[in-house]
Amino acid sequence: MPYLAQVEQSANVDVTPSSIARTLGLFQEGNDTLTVRNLGAGQMSFEVKVRDVEPVSDVSHGGSVPWVCVNPVQGELGPGESLDVAVSTNCLLDLGLGIHSAEIAVDSDDPVRPSVAVPVGVLVEVGLPPHIEISPTSHVPRRRGQRRPTAFSDG
Repeated sequence: MPYLAQVEQSANVDVTPSSIARTLGLFQEGNDTLTVRNLGAGQMSFEVKVRDVEPVSDVSHGGSVPWVCVNPVQGELGPGESLDVAVSTNCLLDLGLGIHSAEIAVDSDDPVRPSVAVPVGVLVEVGLPPHIEISPTSHVPRRRGQRRPTAFSDG
Protein backbone atom coordinates (compact mmCIF):
# COMPACT_ATOMS: atom_id res chain seq x y z
CA MET A 1 0.00 0.00 0.00
CA PRO A 2 1.52 3.37 -0.97
CA TYR A 3 2.22 5.88 1.77
CA LEU A 4 0.55 9.24 1.20
CA ALA A 5 2.11 12.15 3.03
CA GLN A 6 0.11 15.24 3.63
CA VAL A 7 2.24 18.33 3.16
CA GLU A 8 1.13 21.22 5.30
CA GLN A 9 1.13 24.52 3.52
CA SER A 10 2.52 27.02 5.97
CA ALA A 11 4.01 30.49 5.98
CA ASN A 12 7.76 31.08 6.05
CA VAL A 13 8.69 34.65 7.03
CA ASP A 14 11.81 36.40 5.76
CA VAL A 15 12.76 39.96 6.76
CA THR A 16 15.53 42.09 5.23
CA PRO A 17 17.71 43.89 6.16
CA SER A 18 18.67 42.12 9.39
CA SER A 19 19.46 45.45 11.12
CA ILE A 20 19.13 49.20 10.59
CA ALA A 21 21.90 51.59 11.66
CA ARG A 22 22.08 55.27 10.91
CA THR A 23 23.96 58.42 11.90
CA LEU A 24 21.89 61.59 12.04
CA GLY A 25 22.44 65.17 13.09
CA LEU A 26 20.17 66.82 15.64
CA PHE A 27 16.69 67.46 14.22
CA GLN A 28 17.18 65.19 11.19
CA GLU A 29 15.13 62.27 9.88
CA GLY A 30 16.21 59.01 8.34
CA ASN A 31 14.15 56.75 6.09
CA ASP A 32 14.73 53.06 5.50
CA THR A 33 12.78 50.13 4.08
CA LEU A 34 12.18 46.78 5.71
CA THR A 35 11.02 44.06 3.30
CA VAL A 36 8.76 41.31 4.66
CA ARG A 37 8.53 38.20 2.45
CA ASN A 38 6.52 35.00 2.59
CA LEU A 39 8.79 32.22 1.34
CA GLY A 40 6.29 29.53 2.34
CA ALA A 41 3.48 27.77 0.50
CA GLY A 42 0.63 29.11 2.66
CA GLN A 43 -0.98 32.47 3.41
CA MET A 44 0.86 34.60 6.00
CA SER A 45 -0.42 37.33 8.32
CA PHE A 46 2.07 39.60 10.03
CA GLU A 47 2.23 42.51 12.45
CA VAL A 48 5.10 44.98 12.87
CA LYS A 49 5.84 46.40 16.34
CA VAL A 50 8.51 48.74 17.64
CA ARG A 51 10.04 47.53 20.87
CA ASP A 52 12.03 49.50 23.39
CA VAL A 53 15.27 47.66 24.16
CA GLU A 54 15.28 48.49 27.90
CA PRO A 55 12.84 47.73 29.37
CA VAL A 56 11.46 45.37 26.73
CA SER A 57 7.92 46.44 25.94
CA ASP A 58 5.80 46.31 22.80
CA VAL A 59 4.47 49.60 21.54
CA SER A 60 2.65 50.65 18.45
CA HIS A 61 4.16 53.23 16.14
CA GLY A 62 4.41 55.78 18.93
CA GLY A 63 4.48 55.00 22.63
CA SER A 64 7.79 54.75 24.41
CA VAL A 65 9.84 54.69 21.15
CA PRO A 66 8.43 57.75 19.39
CA TRP A 67 11.58 58.21 17.30
CA VAL A 68 10.93 55.03 15.25
CA CYS A 69 7.80 54.80 13.11
CA VAL A 70 6.75 51.94 10.81
CA ASN A 71 4.09 51.83 8.10
CA PRO A 72 2.17 49.62 7.45
CA VAL A 73 1.94 47.94 10.84
CA GLN A 74 0.28 44.75 9.57
CA GLY A 75 -0.41 42.83 6.40
CA GLU A 76 -1.25 39.59 4.60
CA LEU A 77 1.03 37.92 2.09
CA GLY A 78 0.37 35.02 -0.24
CA PRO A 79 3.06 32.50 -1.13
CA GLY A 80 6.05 34.25 -2.74
CA GLU A 81 4.70 37.75 -2.05
CA SER A 82 6.55 40.58 -0.31
CA LEU A 83 5.71 43.98 1.14
CA ASP A 84 7.94 46.97 1.90
CA VAL A 85 7.53 48.53 5.34
CA ALA A 86 8.66 52.17 5.63
CA VAL A 87 10.84 52.81 8.69
CA SER A 88 11.36 56.40 9.79
CA THR A 89 13.94 57.35 12.41
CA ASN A 90 13.02 60.80 13.57
CA CYS A 91 15.44 63.02 15.44
CA LEU A 92 13.16 66.02 15.02
CA LEU A 93 12.02 65.12 18.50
CA ASP A 94 14.23 66.02 21.43
CA LEU A 95 16.15 62.75 21.12
CA GLY A 96 19.45 64.02 22.43
CA LEU A 97 23.03 63.31 21.41
CA GLY A 98 24.37 59.77 21.62
CA ILE A 99 23.39 56.23 20.69
CA HIS A 100 19.73 55.21 20.77
CA SER A 101 18.55 51.62 20.33
CA ALA A 102 15.24 49.94 19.63
CA GLU A 103 13.99 46.81 17.94
CA ILE A 104 11.41 46.18 15.23
CA ALA A 105 9.58 42.89 15.76
CA VAL A 106 7.82 41.25 12.81
CA ASP A 107 5.35 38.76 14.29
CA SER A 108 3.77 36.29 11.87
CA ASP A 109 2.00 32.96 11.73
CA ASP A 110 5.19 31.21 10.59
CA PRO A 111 5.14 28.02 12.71
CA VAL A 112 8.95 27.72 12.81
CA ARG A 113 9.94 31.37 13.34
CA PRO A 114 6.91 33.32 14.58
CA SER A 115 8.87 36.48 15.44
CA VAL A 116 11.82 38.14 13.70
CA ALA A 117 13.69 40.91 15.54
CA VAL A 118 15.46 43.69 13.61
CA PRO A 119 17.73 45.89 15.76
CA VAL A 120 17.56 49.64 15.08
CA GLY A 121 20.42 51.90 16.12
CA VAL A 122 20.74 55.64 15.68
CA LEU A 123 23.79 57.71 16.52
CA VAL A 124 22.75 61.34 16.95
CA GLU A 125 25.60 63.78 16.45
CA VAL A 126 25.90 67.53 16.30
CA GLY A 127 25.05 68.41 12.72
CA LEU A 128 27.44 70.21 10.45
CA PRO A 129 26.83 73.93 10.00
CA PRO A 130 24.93 74.77 6.82
CA HIS A 131 26.96 75.44 3.68
CA ILE A 132 26.18 78.98 2.53
CA GLU A 133 27.41 80.53 -0.70
CA ILE A 134 27.30 84.26 -1.43
CA SER A 135 27.55 85.56 -4.97
CA PRO A 136 29.37 87.67 -5.97
CA THR A 137 32.20 86.58 -3.74
CA SER A 138 33.71 90.05 -3.63
CA HIS A 139 32.16 93.47 -3.37
CA VAL A 140 33.17 96.25 -5.71
CA PRO A 141 31.99 99.68 -4.60
CA ARG A 142 29.67 101.32 -7.12
CA ARG A 143 28.82 104.91 -7.68
CA ARG A 144 26.08 106.28 -5.55
CA GLY A 145 22.66 105.18 -6.78
CA GLN A 146 23.79 102.03 -8.64
CA ARG A 147 22.68 98.69 -7.26
CA ARG A 148 24.11 95.28 -7.78
CA PRO A 149 22.07 92.20 -6.79
CA THR A 150 23.53 89.74 -4.31
CA ALA A 151 22.43 86.09 -4.45
CA PHE A 152 22.40 83.76 -1.45
CA SER A 153 22.29 79.97 -1.69
CA ASP A 154 22.37 77.14 0.85
CA GLY A 155 24.52 74.99 -1.41
